[in-house]
Amino acid sequence: MELSAAETRDLYYVAVCGGEVFAYGMLRGWDEGWEVPSLGIAVHPQWHGRGLAVAFMQFLHVAARARGASRIRLKVGKANARSMHLCERCGYAFEPLNDEEQLGFLDL
Repeated sequence: MELSAAETRDLYYVAVCGGEVFAYGMLRGWDEGWEVPSLGIAVHPQWHGRGLAVAFMQFLHVAARARGASRIRLKVGKANARSMHLCERCGYAFEPLNDEEQLGFLDL
């Protein structure tokens, strides 16, 4: 509850159906002074394959633009093929970050 009551430039969202949270998304880093926010998203496995992740990411892109961002970044584990595919479908370009992760960027 503390985060929801705090004044913040960072954005945090949940998707709820029938009182159950089934997805979470965030754009963070502005509070730390970053010009390019970092996007994070999680969708409950029961909701996979329904297009929710793409729609939620598109919503986060619009929210970032509305907040003045011209670019978004995110990290994806190299072994996470499902997330890599989702991010590539949404237009992210990747570069290696380390042995285990890729760093993705999307120009808005």
